[in-house]
Formats: sequence, C-alpha cells, structure tokens
Amino acid sequence: MMKNLLILPLAIMLLGSCSEQPTENKANRSESFSAVQTGYADQDGEYYGEKFDISKAQSVDQMVKRVLKKGSYQTTVKGTVKEVCQKKGCWMKLVQQKDEDVMVTFKDYGFFVPKDISGETIYMHGTASLDTVDVATLQHYAEDAGKSQEEIDQITEPDVQMAFKADGVYLERAKEQ
Repeated sequence: MMKNLLILPLAIMLLGSCSEQPTENKANRSESFSAVQTGYADQDGEYYGEKFDISKAQSVDQMVKRVLKKGSYQTTVKGTVKEVCQKKGCWMKLVQQKDEDVMVTFKDYGFFVPKDISGETIYMHGTASLDTVDVATLQHYAEDAGKSQEEIDQITEPDVQMAFKADGVYLERAKEQ
C-alpha cells in the first residue's frame, strides 16, 4: 500500500515534466526544438545536442584541408548555414569556399536544428570526414530540401562528400546594433 502511495506522486511529477514549456525563443523558431528541450541557452545563443567549448573553433575550410590531408577527426568548427532540412531540421549544409558544401547530420538522430537558420553563424562539435553517400540518401536529402521530382530523378550516382557528424551545435544569435 505504501509503495502505491509513492508511485502516484512520482507519476504526476513525471507527466507534468513532459508538458511543453514556453520559451522566449519559440516565437522565432518555427516548429523546431527549442534550446530548453535540446540543450542549453545563454545570452549569446542556443545549444542543440551536447554543450561544448566554442573558443577553439576552426573555419570550415581549415577543417576540409585537414580531412583531405589526414582523414577523419574530431573538431569544433565555425561556419555559415547554407541550407536546412525543411521537414524536420534533421540535417544542414554549411558553406565551403572552394568546393561543395559540407553536409552535417546529427549524432544518433538525437537532436534537430531550427529550419529557419539559413545564413546564420553556427559552431558545431563532432567528427569531420569524407563520406560516400548512396543514391537513395541523396534523393532523400533532395526531397527534404524541397527539390522538384525532376531534380530528384536526375540523381543517379553516389557522391563523395565532405561530411560532419555533429554531437552538438551552437547557434549564435544575431547581435542587435
């Protein structure tokens, strides 16, 4: 009997903690996970996934050079978002100066980023590598990006891409002047 009395308050607390909590940022981020749900927020930005130190971030181009020279490695990178999955925010592409953009996915599909962050500055921590992406996955990414069926059907060969598997992303808020 005493055991049942302890379970009831615990169950009520658990259910209460699952309800959605409003955040000041929610109005600015359409249908995306807020920093409170996926990580941490500070006065300058929001973390998604794991929190990490952004102070030693390198540029996307520095990361690419090292991957091409030495192979896969763990790092922190600062870059500009070019494109985000418009279905869930489950992948994004970063601008690279000389070659194709860097495809970013998220460790264990464990978090997503807001869908409306194209053009914004982000920091990310994880593993940089070259990745061969099969046709089905490339077509899936094209569909997520809102490409036409004609464009999707033109994808007929695998592609070797610069890839990044992020375990954490920090979205820097634009500074007001």
